[in-house]
Amino acid sequence: MKATIEELFILEGMLNLSLMVSVEDYDPLDHSLRVILIYKNQEDERRIPLPNPIIKQEEDGGAIVFGSYAYNIEKLFWDSAWDHFTLEVEVAYQNKNYRGIPLDLTQKFKMVERESEAAVRINCGPYSNIYKKDYIFPHIFMIFILRIINLMLGIISMPLFLLTGLLAYLPGYDIERMIEGKKASTRLVRYVGRRFFRFCGLNKGVVGFYEDVIKLTYHLASSIFVRKSGILIVSNRRTDLTGNFQFVYDKLKGQKVPIRFWLRDREPIECGIGAQISFAIKAARSKVILVDDFIPILATMMLSRKTKVLQLWHACGSFKTFGFSRLGKKGAPNQMDEAHRIYDGVFVSSTSICKNYSEGFGVRESKVYPYGIPRTDVFFDKANRQIMRDKLYETYPMLKGKKVILFAPTFRGNGKQSAYYEKNAFVPDAFIEGLPEDYVLLIKHHPFVNLKYKIKDQNKGRIFDFSAESEINDLLFITDVLITDYSSVIYEASILDIPMLFYAYDQEAYLATRDFYPGFTSFVPGKIVRTQEELVGSILDGDFEQDKVAPFCRDNFDNQDGKSSERIADYIMKLV
Repeated sequence: MKATIEELFILEGMLNLSLMVSVEDYDPLDHSLRVILIYKNQEDERRIPLPNPIIKQEEDGGAIVFGSYAYNIEKLFWDSAWDHFTLEVEVAYQNKNYRGIPLDLTQKFKMVERESEAAVRINCGPYSNIYKKDYIFPHIFMIFILRIINLMLGIISMPLFLLTGLLAYLPGYDIERMIEGKKASTRLVRYVGRRFFRFCGLNKGVVGFYEDVIKLTYHLASSIFVRKSGILIVSNRRTDLTGNFQFVYDKLKGQKVPIRFWLRDREPIECGIGAQISFAIKAARSKVILVDDFIPILATMMLSRKTKVLQLWHACGSFKTFGFSRLGKKGAPNQMDEAHRIYDGVFVSSTSICKNYSEGFGVRESKVYPYGIPRTDVFFDKANRQIMRDKLYETYPMLKGKKVILFAPTFRGNGKQSAYYEKNAFVPDAFIEGLPEDYVLLIKHHPFVNLKYKIKDQNKGRIFDFSAESEINDLLFITDVLITDYSSVIYEASILDIPMLFYAYDQEAYLATRDFYPGFTSFVPGKIVRTQEELVGSILDGDFEQDKVAPFCRDNFDNQDGKSSERIADYIMKLV
Protein backbone atom coordinates (compact mmCIF):
# COMPACT_ATOMS: atom_id res chain seq x y z
CA MET A 1 0.00 0.00 0.00
CA LYS A 2 1.01 3.57 -0.62
CA ALA A 3 -0.56 6.93 0.26
CA THR A 4 -0.13 10.26 -1.51
CA ILE A 5 -1.16 13.70 -0.25
CA GLU A 6 -2.50 15.47 -3.32
CA GLU A 7 -3.38 18.72 -1.55
CA LEU A 8 -2.93 20.11 1.95
CA PHE A 9 -3.43 23.64 3.20
CA ILE A 10 -4.75 25.42 6.28
CA LEU A 11 -7.34 28.17 5.80
CA GLU A 12 -9.29 29.88 8.56
CA GLY A 13 -8.61 27.13 11.06
CA MET A 14 -9.53 24.32 8.68
CA LEU A 15 -7.06 21.69 7.50
CA ASN A 16 -8.02 20.94 3.90
CA LEU A 17 -6.70 17.59 2.80
CA SER A 18 -6.93 15.52 -0.40
CA LEU A 19 -5.54 12.02 -0.23
CA MET A 20 -5.03 9.06 -2.57
CA VAL A 21 -4.29 5.52 -1.37
CA SER A 22 -3.44 2.54 -3.55
CA VAL A 23 -4.53 -0.92 -2.39
CA GLU A 24 -3.07 -4.03 -4.01
CA ASP A 25 -5.89 -6.58 -3.57
CA TYR A 26 -9.48 -5.39 -3.44
CA ASP A 27 -12.79 -7.24 -3.21
CA PRO A 28 -15.66 -4.96 -4.35
CA LEU A 29 -18.15 -7.03 -2.32
CA ASP A 30 -16.23 -6.37 0.89
CA HIS A 31 -17.39 -3.06 2.34
CA SER A 32 -14.81 -2.92 5.13
CA LEU A 33 -12.18 -0.80 3.34
CA ARG A 34 -11.63 2.34 5.40
CA VAL A 35 -8.88 5.00 5.45
CA ILE A 36 -8.08 6.46 8.87
CA LEU A 37 -6.00 9.57 9.42
CA ILE A 38 -3.99 9.56 12.64
CA TYR A 39 -3.16 12.97 14.08
CA LYS A 40 -0.67 13.31 16.94
CA ASN A 41 0.49 16.27 18.99
CA GLN A 42 2.81 16.32 21.98
CA GLU A 43 0.15 14.92 24.35
CA ASP A 44 -2.75 13.50 22.38
CA GLU A 45 -3.70 11.29 19.46
CA ARG A 46 -6.84 11.38 17.33
CA ARG A 47 -8.08 8.82 14.82
CA ILE A 48 -10.42 10.30 12.20
CA PRO A 49 -11.69 8.42 9.14
CA LEU A 50 -11.56 9.84 5.65
CA PRO A 51 -15.30 10.35 5.03
CA ASN A 52 -17.05 8.98 1.93
CA PRO A 53 -13.97 7.98 -0.09
CA ILE A 54 -14.29 7.16 -3.78
CA ILE A 55 -13.01 3.68 -4.63
CA LYS A 56 -11.95 2.88 -8.17
CA GLN A 57 -11.14 -0.74 -8.96
CA GLU A 58 -8.10 -1.34 -11.16
CA GLU A 59 -7.70 -4.01 -13.86
CA ASP A 60 -4.88 -5.71 -11.91
CA GLY A 61 -7.25 -6.46 -9.00
CA GLY A 62 -6.16 -3.53 -6.88
CA ALA A 63 -7.98 -0.27 -6.17
CA ILE A 64 -7.36 3.44 -5.85
CA VAL A 65 -9.04 5.20 -2.94
CA PHE A 66 -9.48 8.95 -3.19
CA GLY A 67 -11.02 11.35 -0.71
CA SER A 68 -10.90 14.89 0.57
CA TYR A 69 -12.18 16.60 3.69
CA ALA A 70 -11.77 19.74 5.78
CA TYR A 71 -10.85 19.07 9.43
CA ASN A 72 -11.33 21.73 12.10
CA ILE A 73 -7.93 22.15 13.75
CA GLU A 74 -9.33 23.77 16.89
CA LYS A 75 -11.40 20.65 17.62
CA LEU A 76 -8.78 18.20 16.47
CA PHE A 77 -7.52 17.43 19.98
CA TRP A 78 -9.25 17.49 23.32
CA ASP A 79 -7.99 19.36 26.37
CA SER A 80 -4.45 20.07 25.18
CA ALA A 81 -2.37 22.84 23.62
CA TRP A 82 -0.23 22.48 20.52
CA ASP A 83 1.52 24.35 17.73
CA HIS A 84 2.19 21.39 15.46
CA PHE A 85 1.07 17.82 14.90
CA THR A 86 2.01 14.83 12.78
CA LEU A 87 -0.15 12.99 10.29
CA GLU A 88 -0.09 9.28 9.47
CA VAL A 89 -2.34 7.12 7.29
CA GLU A 90 -3.84 3.80 8.27
CA VAL A 91 -5.95 1.46 6.13
CA ALA A 92 -8.44 -0.94 7.72
CA TYR A 93 -9.45 -3.77 5.42
CA GLN A 94 -10.70 -7.34 5.82
CA ASN A 95 -10.27 -7.46 9.61
CA LYS A 96 -6.71 -6.08 9.48
CA ASN A 97 -5.21 -2.64 10.07
CA TYR A 98 -2.22 -1.48 8.02
CA ARG A 99 -0.24 1.32 9.65
CA GLY A 100 3.11 2.83 8.70
CA ILE A 101 2.05 3.17 5.06
CA PRO A 102 4.63 5.10 2.99
CA LEU A 103 3.37 8.67 2.57
CA ASP A 104 4.33 10.81 -0.44
CA LEU A 105 3.80 14.51 -1.15
CA THR A 106 2.97 15.65 -4.66
CA GLN A 107 4.34 19.12 -3.97
CA LYS A 108 6.12 21.07 -1.24
CA PHE A 109 4.03 22.60 1.52
CA LYS A 110 5.30 25.37 3.76
CA MET A 111 3.63 24.02 6.88
CA VAL A 112 4.73 20.41 6.23
CA GLU A 113 8.01 18.73 7.15
CA ARG A 114 8.98 15.11 6.62
CA GLU A 115 8.69 13.32 9.97
CA SER A 116 9.43 9.84 8.64
CA GLU A 117 8.66 7.76 5.58
CA ALA A 118 5.17 7.18 6.96
CA ALA A 119 4.39 10.57 8.53
CA VAL A 120 4.59 14.33 7.96
CA ARG A 121 4.84 17.16 10.49
CA ILE A 122 2.35 20.03 10.11
CA ASN A 123 3.09 23.41 11.67
CA CYS A 124 -0.10 25.30 12.40
CA GLY A 125 0.72 27.92 15.03
CA PRO A 126 -0.49 27.93 18.65
CA TYR A 127 -3.83 26.25 19.32
CA SER A 128 -5.42 25.48 22.65
CA ASN A 129 -8.48 23.44 23.52
CA ILE A 130 -8.02 23.79 27.28
CA TYR A 131 -11.07 25.13 29.08
CA LYS A 132 -11.02 26.80 32.49
CA LYS A 133 -13.91 24.59 33.55
CA ASP A 134 -13.61 25.27 37.26
CA TYR A 135 -13.92 29.04 36.91
CA ILE A 136 -16.72 29.67 34.45
CA PHE A 137 -19.71 30.09 36.78
CA PRO A 138 -19.71 33.93 36.68
CA HIS A 139 -19.58 33.81 32.88
CA ILE A 140 -22.48 31.34 32.62
CA PHE A 141 -24.47 33.28 35.24
CA MET A 142 -24.13 36.54 33.30
CA ILE A 143 -25.21 34.82 30.07
CA PHE A 144 -28.24 33.37 31.87
CA ILE A 145 -29.23 36.79 33.28
CA LEU A 146 -28.94 38.32 29.80
CA ARG A 147 -31.11 35.51 28.42
CA ILE A 148 -33.76 36.26 31.07
CA ILE A 149 -33.69 39.96 30.17
CA ASN A 150 -33.97 39.13 26.47
CA LEU A 151 -36.82 36.75 27.27
CA MET A 152 -38.74 39.49 29.06
CA LEU A 153 -38.11 41.92 26.21
CA GLY A 154 -39.22 39.24 23.76
CA ILE A 155 -42.52 38.81 25.61
CA ILE A 156 -43.06 42.57 25.56
CA SER A 157 -42.28 42.61 21.81
CA MET A 158 -44.63 39.73 20.99
CA PRO A 159 -47.42 42.04 19.64
CA LEU A 160 -44.87 43.56 17.24
CA PHE A 161 -43.86 40.10 15.95
CA LEU A 162 -47.54 39.24 15.49
CA LEU A 163 -48.24 42.48 13.65
CA THR A 164 -45.26 41.88 11.34
CA GLY A 165 -46.60 38.42 10.57
CA LEU A 166 -50.08 39.76 9.79
CA LEU A 167 -48.66 42.47 7.54
CA ALA A 168 -47.04 39.76 5.49
CA TYR A 169 -50.51 38.80 4.23
CA LEU A 170 -50.89 42.18 2.51
CA PRO A 171 -50.46 42.33 -1.30
CA GLY A 172 -46.80 42.21 -2.29
CA TYR A 173 -45.77 39.86 0.53
CA ASP A 174 -45.38 36.13 0.29
CA ILE A 175 -45.46 34.54 3.73
CA GLU A 176 -45.02 31.10 2.16
CA ARG A 177 -41.50 32.15 1.25
CA MET A 178 -40.94 33.46 4.76
CA ILE A 179 -41.95 30.31 6.61
CA GLU A 180 -43.00 26.77 5.74
CA GLY A 181 -46.40 25.23 6.58
CA LYS A 182 -49.61 24.12 4.92
CA LYS A 183 -52.12 26.33 6.74
CA ALA A 184 -51.90 30.12 6.91
CA SER A 185 -52.40 30.01 10.68
CA THR A 186 -49.57 27.46 11.07
CA ARG A 187 -47.22 29.62 9.04
CA LEU A 188 -48.11 32.66 11.14
CA VAL A 189 -47.51 30.86 14.44
CA ARG A 190 -44.18 29.48 13.23
CA TYR A 191 -43.11 32.88 11.98
CA VAL A 192 -43.92 34.61 15.27
CA GLY A 193 -42.21 31.83 17.23
CA ARG A 194 -39.07 32.06 15.11
CA ARG A 195 -38.91 35.83 15.50
CA PHE A 196 -39.38 35.49 19.27
CA PHE A 197 -36.66 32.87 19.82
CA ARG A 198 -34.17 34.65 17.57
CA PHE A 199 -34.77 37.91 19.40
CA CYS A 200 -34.22 36.20 22.76
CA GLY A 201 -31.02 34.56 21.56
CA LEU A 202 -32.55 31.12 22.05
CA ASN A 203 -31.72 29.64 18.65
CA LYS A 204 -32.55 26.19 19.96
CA GLY A 205 -35.90 27.35 21.27
CA VAL A 206 -37.07 26.01 24.61
CA VAL A 207 -34.38 23.31 24.50
CA GLY A 208 -31.69 26.00 24.54
CA PHE A 209 -33.31 27.56 27.60
CA TYR A 210 -33.37 24.19 29.38
CA GLU A 211 -29.68 23.70 28.59
CA ASP A 212 -28.97 27.03 30.26
CA VAL A 213 -30.96 25.99 33.32
CA ILE A 214 -28.96 22.75 33.68
CA LYS A 215 -25.61 24.50 33.12
CA LEU A 216 -26.36 27.29 35.55
CA THR A 217 -27.61 24.88 38.22
CA TYR A 218 -24.59 22.63 37.76
CA HIS A 219 -22.00 25.39 38.13
CA LEU A 220 -23.86 27.00 41.02
CA ALA A 221 -23.97 23.62 42.79
CA SER A 222 -20.30 22.98 41.92
CA SER A 223 -19.32 26.17 43.72
CA ILE A 224 -21.15 24.82 46.79
CA PHE A 225 -20.03 21.19 46.57
CA VAL A 226 -16.36 21.92 45.98
CA ARG A 227 -15.32 18.52 47.27
CA LYS A 228 -16.74 15.90 44.89
CA SER A 229 -17.75 12.53 46.31
CA GLY A 230 -19.58 9.45 45.22
CA ILE A 231 -20.81 8.04 41.94
CA LEU A 232 -23.68 9.07 39.65
CA ILE A 233 -25.23 6.48 37.33
CA VAL A 234 -26.93 8.18 34.37
CA SER A 235 -29.13 6.68 31.66
CA ASN A 236 -31.40 8.15 29.00
CA ARG A 237 -32.56 4.72 27.78
CA ARG A 238 -33.78 2.89 30.90
CA THR A 239 -35.72 3.69 34.08
CA ASP A 240 -34.44 0.73 36.08
CA LEU A 241 -31.00 -0.57 36.96
CA THR A 242 -30.18 -3.21 34.34
CA GLY A 243 -27.39 -4.22 31.96
CA ASN A 244 -23.82 -3.16 32.73
CA PHE A 245 -25.00 -0.75 35.40
CA GLN A 246 -26.54 -3.53 37.47
CA PHE A 247 -23.40 -5.69 37.47
CA VAL A 248 -21.06 -2.81 38.37
CA TYR A 249 -23.47 -1.54 41.04
CA ASP A 250 -23.56 -4.99 42.67
CA LYS A 251 -19.77 -4.75 43.11
CA LEU A 252 -19.87 -1.16 44.36
CA LYS A 253 -22.83 -1.21 46.75
CA GLY A 254 -20.83 -2.77 49.57
CA GLN A 255 -18.32 0.08 49.49
CA LYS A 256 -18.65 3.10 51.74
CA VAL A 257 -19.30 5.53 48.93
CA PRO A 258 -22.49 7.44 47.98
CA ILE A 259 -24.14 6.11 44.80
CA ARG A 260 -26.70 8.34 43.10
CA PHE A 261 -29.04 7.55 40.23
CA TRP A 262 -30.63 9.46 37.37
CA LEU A 263 -32.40 6.83 35.29
CA ARG A 264 -34.85 7.99 32.62
CA ASP A 265 -36.03 6.91 29.18
CA ARG A 266 -35.33 10.36 27.76
CA GLU A 267 -32.73 13.13 27.69
CA PRO A 268 -32.40 15.42 30.72
CA ILE A 269 -33.46 18.43 28.64
CA GLU A 270 -36.68 16.56 27.70
CA CYS A 271 -37.70 16.22 31.35
CA GLY A 272 -39.34 18.78 33.63
CA ILE A 273 -37.47 21.60 35.33
CA GLY A 274 -37.41 19.68 38.61
CA ALA A 275 -35.75 16.65 37.04
CA GLN A 276 -33.25 18.87 35.22
CA ILE A 277 -32.23 20.62 38.43
CA SER A 278 -31.96 17.27 40.22
CA PHE A 279 -29.72 15.94 37.44
CA ALA A 280 -27.45 19.00 37.54
CA ILE A 281 -27.07 18.93 41.35
CA LYS A 282 -26.29 15.19 41.41
CA ALA A 283 -23.68 15.69 38.69
CA ALA A 284 -22.12 18.59 40.61
CA ARG A 285 -21.75 16.49 43.76
CA SER A 286 -20.28 13.40 42.11
CA LYS A 287 -16.66 12.40 41.60
CA VAL A 288 -17.47 9.79 38.92
CA ILE A 289 -20.31 9.76 36.39
CA LEU A 290 -21.15 6.43 34.74
CA VAL A 291 -23.00 6.40 31.41
CA ASP A 292 -23.86 3.61 28.98
CA ASP A 293 -24.95 5.65 25.98
CA PHE A 294 -24.79 9.05 24.30
CA ILE A 295 -25.61 11.82 26.85
CA PRO A 296 -25.00 15.07 24.90
CA ILE A 297 -25.86 17.47 27.74
CA LEU A 298 -22.77 16.37 29.69
CA ALA A 299 -20.48 18.05 27.14
CA THR A 300 -22.62 21.18 27.10
CA MET A 301 -22.35 21.51 30.88
CA MET A 302 -18.52 21.85 30.77
CA LEU A 303 -17.93 19.52 33.70
CA SER A 304 -15.40 20.19 36.43
CA ARG A 305 -11.98 18.60 35.99
CA LYS A 306 -12.54 16.94 39.35
CA THR A 307 -15.37 14.86 37.85
CA LYS A 308 -14.51 11.81 35.73
CA VAL A 309 -16.92 10.45 33.11
CA LEU A 310 -16.70 6.72 32.38
CA GLN A 311 -18.47 5.05 29.45
CA LEU A 312 -19.93 1.55 30.00
CA TRP A 313 -21.07 1.28 26.39
CA HIS A 314 -24.26 -0.80 26.07
CA ALA A 315 -22.99 -2.95 23.16
CA CYS A 316 -20.25 -5.56 23.06
CA GLY A 317 -17.39 -5.54 20.58
CA SER A 318 -17.16 -3.25 17.56
CA PHE A 319 -19.30 -4.50 14.71
CA LYS A 320 -21.13 -1.58 13.11
CA THR A 321 -19.36 1.78 12.93
CA PHE A 322 -20.59 4.42 15.36
CA GLY A 323 -19.87 7.97 16.46
CA PHE A 324 -17.05 9.77 14.63
CA SER A 325 -16.34 6.65 12.56
CA ARG A 326 -19.47 7.62 10.62
CA LEU A 327 -18.20 11.13 9.89
CA GLY A 328 -19.77 12.49 6.71
CA LYS A 329 -22.71 10.06 6.77
CA LYS A 330 -26.33 10.68 7.69
CA GLY A 331 -26.93 10.45 11.41
CA ALA A 332 -23.24 10.92 12.28
CA PRO A 333 -22.13 13.48 14.89
CA ASN A 334 -20.76 16.80 13.73
CA GLN A 335 -16.97 17.06 13.74
CA MET A 336 -17.33 19.89 16.28
CA ASP A 337 -19.40 17.71 18.62
CA GLU A 338 -17.77 17.13 22.00
CA ALA A 339 -20.38 14.83 23.57
CA HIS A 340 -18.30 11.63 23.33
CA ARG A 341 -14.91 13.27 23.72
CA ILE A 342 -15.38 14.08 27.41
CA TYR A 343 -14.86 10.45 28.49
CA ASP A 344 -12.02 9.81 30.90
CA GLY A 345 -12.36 6.06 30.41
CA VAL A 346 -14.11 3.65 28.04
CA PHE A 347 -14.43 -0.07 28.83
CA VAL A 348 -14.34 -2.67 26.04
CA SER A 349 -14.06 -6.45 25.69
CA SER A 350 -10.69 -6.86 23.95
CA THR A 351 -7.45 -5.10 23.05
CA SER A 352 -8.06 -5.63 19.34
CA ILE A 353 -11.02 -3.21 19.29
CA CYS A 354 -9.54 -0.38 21.40
CA LYS A 355 -8.61 1.56 18.26
CA ASN A 356 -12.21 1.39 16.98
CA TYR A 357 -13.63 2.87 20.19
CA SER A 358 -10.86 5.47 20.20
CA GLU A 359 -11.94 6.49 16.72
CA GLY A 360 -15.68 6.30 17.32
CA PHE A 361 -15.62 8.35 20.51
CA GLY A 362 -12.82 10.70 19.48
CA VAL A 363 -10.67 9.91 22.53
CA ARG A 364 -7.04 8.84 22.72
CA GLU A 365 -6.52 5.10 22.65
CA SER A 366 -4.88 5.13 26.09
CA LYS A 367 -8.29 5.97 27.57
CA VAL A 368 -9.84 2.75 26.25
CA TYR A 369 -9.49 -0.12 28.70
CA PRO A 370 -10.00 -3.79 27.67
CA TYR A 371 -11.31 -4.77 31.10
CA GLY A 372 -14.31 -6.63 29.70
CA ILE A 373 -18.08 -6.08 29.58
CA PRO A 374 -19.76 -6.38 33.02
CA ARG A 375 -22.99 -8.00 31.88
CA THR A 376 -21.08 -10.84 30.18
CA ASP A 377 -19.76 -12.09 33.54
CA VAL A 378 -22.81 -14.32 33.98
CA PHE A 379 -22.12 -16.05 30.67
CA PHE A 380 -18.67 -17.20 31.79
CA ASP A 381 -20.06 -18.68 35.02
CA LYS A 382 -21.19 -22.22 34.12
CA ALA A 383 -23.04 -22.73 37.41
CA ASN A 384 -24.94 -19.50 36.83
CA ARG A 385 -25.96 -20.63 33.36
CA GLN A 386 -28.00 -23.48 34.82
CA ILE A 387 -29.53 -21.20 37.45
CA MET A 388 -30.62 -18.78 34.74
CA ARG A 389 -32.10 -21.60 32.64
CA ASP A 390 -34.12 -22.88 35.58
CA LYS A 391 -35.44 -19.37 36.33
CA LEU A 392 -36.47 -18.80 32.72
CA TYR A 393 -38.21 -22.17 32.46
CA GLU A 394 -40.02 -21.38 35.70
CA THR A 395 -41.16 -18.06 34.22
CA TYR A 396 -41.96 -19.51 30.79
CA PRO A 397 -42.88 -23.18 31.38
CA MET A 398 -44.26 -23.51 27.82
CA LEU A 399 -40.65 -23.35 26.52
CA LYS A 400 -39.31 -26.28 28.54
CA GLY A 401 -38.46 -29.31 26.42
CA LYS A 402 -38.68 -27.25 23.22
CA LYS A 403 -36.04 -26.28 20.68
CA VAL A 404 -35.93 -22.51 21.06
CA ILE A 405 -35.15 -20.26 18.09
CA LEU A 406 -34.50 -16.62 18.99
CA PHE A 407 -35.16 -14.09 16.20
CA ALA A 408 -33.31 -10.90 17.22
CA PRO A 409 -32.55 -8.52 14.33
CA THR A 410 -31.32 -4.98 14.70
CA PHE A 411 -33.16 -1.91 13.44
CA ARG A 412 -32.93 -0.08 10.13
CA GLY A 413 -32.84 3.72 10.04
CA ASN A 414 -30.60 6.36 11.61
CA GLY A 415 -31.68 6.19 15.22
CA LYS A 416 -34.50 6.01 17.72
CA GLN A 417 -36.84 8.34 15.86
CA SER A 418 -36.51 6.68 12.44
CA ALA A 419 -35.92 3.06 13.50
CA TYR A 420 -37.87 0.30 11.76
CA TYR A 421 -37.75 -3.30 10.56
CA GLU A 422 -39.48 -4.29 7.33
CA LYS A 423 -42.64 -6.12 8.30
CA ASN A 424 -42.72 -8.41 5.28
CA ALA A 425 -39.03 -9.33 5.53
CA PHE A 426 -39.85 -12.04 8.04
CA VAL A 427 -43.17 -13.90 8.31
CA PRO A 428 -43.33 -15.76 11.64
CA ASP A 429 -46.25 -18.03 10.69
CA ALA A 430 -44.64 -19.26 7.48
CA PHE A 431 -41.33 -19.74 9.29
CA ILE A 432 -42.58 -21.87 12.18
CA GLU A 433 -44.89 -23.93 9.94
CA GLY A 434 -41.81 -25.07 8.03
CA LEU A 435 -40.28 -26.63 11.17
CA PRO A 436 -41.19 -29.67 13.29
CA GLU A 437 -43.67 -29.26 16.17
CA ASP A 438 -40.97 -29.24 18.88
CA TYR A 439 -39.58 -25.91 17.64
CA VAL A 440 -40.75 -22.59 19.11
CA LEU A 441 -39.93 -19.07 17.97
CA LEU A 442 -39.12 -16.15 20.28
CA ILE A 443 -39.24 -12.70 18.65
CA LYS A 444 -37.07 -10.00 20.20
CA HIS A 445 -36.92 -6.80 18.13
CA HIS A 446 -34.59 -3.93 18.98
CA PRO A 447 -36.07 -1.57 21.64
CA PHE A 448 -36.24 1.19 19.01
CA VAL A 449 -38.54 -0.91 16.76
CA ASN A 450 -42.29 -0.93 17.32
CA LEU A 451 -43.50 -3.83 15.17
CA LYS A 452 -46.30 -6.23 16.02
CA TYR A 453 -47.01 -9.41 14.05
CA LYS A 454 -50.48 -10.87 13.62
CA ILE A 455 -50.07 -14.54 14.50
CA LYS A 456 -52.48 -17.29 13.44
CA ASP A 457 -54.42 -18.87 16.30
CA GLN A 458 -52.96 -22.33 15.63
CA ASN A 459 -49.41 -20.95 15.97
CA LYS A 460 -49.82 -18.89 19.15
CA GLY A 461 -48.48 -21.75 21.21
CA ARG A 462 -45.28 -21.81 19.14
CA ILE A 463 -44.61 -18.10 18.50
CA PHE A 464 -43.97 -15.63 21.34
CA ASP A 465 -43.15 -11.94 20.99
CA PHE A 466 -40.82 -10.92 23.82
CA SER A 467 -39.89 -7.54 22.31
CA ALA A 468 -41.51 -5.61 25.16
CA GLU A 469 -40.24 -7.85 27.97
CA SER A 470 -37.18 -9.74 29.18
CA GLU A 471 -33.55 -8.83 28.59
CA ILE A 472 -32.25 -10.35 25.36
CA ASN A 473 -29.20 -11.61 27.24
CA ASP A 474 -31.45 -13.63 29.56
CA LEU A 475 -33.19 -15.30 26.63
CA LEU A 476 -29.85 -16.51 25.28
CA PHE A 477 -29.56 -19.01 28.14
CA ILE A 478 -32.41 -21.07 26.68
CA THR A 479 -31.70 -20.38 23.00
CA ASP A 480 -30.81 -23.31 20.73
CA VAL A 481 -30.48 -21.24 17.51
CA LEU A 482 -30.01 -17.49 17.13
CA ILE A 483 -31.25 -15.71 14.01
CA THR A 484 -29.93 -12.18 13.71
CA ASP A 485 -28.39 -9.91 11.07
CA TYR A 486 -26.15 -7.01 12.07
CA SER A 487 -26.77 -7.02 15.83
CA SER A 488 -24.07 -7.06 18.51
CA VAL A 489 -25.95 -9.83 20.34
CA ILE A 490 -23.59 -12.20 18.49
CA TYR A 491 -20.86 -11.47 21.06
CA GLU A 492 -22.84 -12.76 24.04
CA ALA A 493 -24.16 -15.66 21.96
CA SER A 494 -20.61 -16.69 21.08
CA ILE A 495 -19.75 -17.14 24.78
CA LEU A 496 -22.53 -19.73 25.04
CA ASP A 497 -21.44 -21.34 21.74
CA ILE A 498 -24.94 -20.87 20.27
CA PRO A 499 -25.39 -21.79 16.58
CA MET A 500 -26.14 -18.61 14.56
CA LEU A 501 -27.76 -17.77 11.26
CA PHE A 502 -27.38 -14.31 9.73
CA TYR A 503 -30.56 -13.34 7.88
CA ALA A 504 -29.07 -10.56 5.72
CA TYR A 505 -31.83 -10.14 3.15
CA ASP A 506 -30.77 -6.51 2.55
CA GLN A 507 -27.01 -6.94 2.91
CA GLU A 508 -25.91 -4.67 0.03
CA ALA A 509 -28.31 -1.87 0.92
CA TYR A 510 -27.48 -2.03 4.62
CA LEU A 511 -23.72 -2.12 4.11
CA ALA A 512 -23.94 0.81 1.69
CA THR A 513 -25.50 3.03 4.36
CA ARG A 514 -24.05 1.58 7.56
CA ASP A 515 -20.38 0.64 7.46
CA PHE A 516 -18.73 -2.04 9.57
CA TYR A 517 -15.34 -2.05 11.22
CA PRO A 518 -14.60 -5.60 10.03
CA GLY A 519 -15.70 -7.16 6.74
CA PHE A 520 -19.20 -8.55 7.31
CA THR A 521 -18.94 -11.77 5.34
CA SER A 522 -15.53 -12.77 6.74
CA PHE A 523 -16.33 -11.70 10.30
CA VAL A 524 -19.70 -13.09 11.35
CA PRO A 525 -19.57 -16.41 13.27
CA GLY A 526 -22.21 -18.28 11.32
CA LYS A 527 -23.90 -18.91 8.02
CA ILE A 528 -25.29 -15.97 6.01
CA VAL A 529 -28.67 -16.56 4.34
CA ARG A 530 -30.72 -14.24 2.12
CA THR A 531 -34.24 -15.70 2.17
CA GLN A 532 -36.64 -17.12 4.73
CA GLU A 533 -36.64 -20.41 2.83
CA GLU A 534 -32.86 -20.63 3.31
CA LEU A 535 -33.37 -20.00 7.02
CA VAL A 536 -35.73 -22.94 7.38
CA GLY A 537 -33.51 -25.17 5.22
CA SER A 538 -30.38 -24.41 7.25
CA ILE A 539 -32.15 -25.22 10.53
CA LEU A 540 -33.53 -28.51 9.20
CA ASP A 541 -30.08 -29.47 7.86
CA GLY A 542 -28.22 -28.27 10.97
CA ASP A 543 -26.06 -26.12 8.72
CA PHE A 544 -24.87 -23.19 10.86
CA GLU A 545 -21.09 -23.10 10.14
CA GLN A 546 -20.72 -23.31 13.91
CA ASP A 547 -16.98 -23.93 13.75
CA LYS A 548 -16.60 -20.13 13.44
CA VAL A 549 -18.08 -19.44 16.88
CA ALA A 550 -15.26 -20.50 19.22
CA PRO A 551 -12.48 -18.56 17.39
CA PHE A 552 -14.77 -15.53 17.26
CA CYS A 553 -15.24 -15.67 21.03
CA ARG A 554 -11.49 -15.97 21.67
CA ASP A 555 -10.73 -12.98 19.43
CA ASN A 556 -13.30 -10.70 21.05
CA PHE A 557 -12.93 -11.45 24.76
CA ASP A 558 -9.46 -11.05 26.27
CA ASN A 559 -10.69 -11.93 29.75
CA GLN A 560 -12.95 -14.95 30.08
CA ASP A 561 -12.82 -15.20 33.85
CA GLY A 562 -16.18 -13.57 34.61
CA LYS A 563 -14.53 -10.76 36.61
CA SER A 564 -15.07 -7.77 34.31
CA SER A 565 -17.45 -6.10 36.80
CA GLU A 566 -14.87 -6.49 39.55
CA ARG A 567 -12.07 -4.96 37.45
CA ILE A 568 -14.19 -1.96 36.50
CA ALA A 569 -15.48 -1.47 40.05
CA ASP A 570 -11.89 -1.49 41.36
CA TYR A 571 -10.92 1.14 38.78
CA ILE A 572 -13.88 3.32 39.79
CA MET A 573 -13.03 3.05 43.48
CA LYS A 574 -9.47 4.20 42.78
CA LEU A 575 -10.89 7.35 41.19
CA VAL A 576 -13.34 7.91 44.03
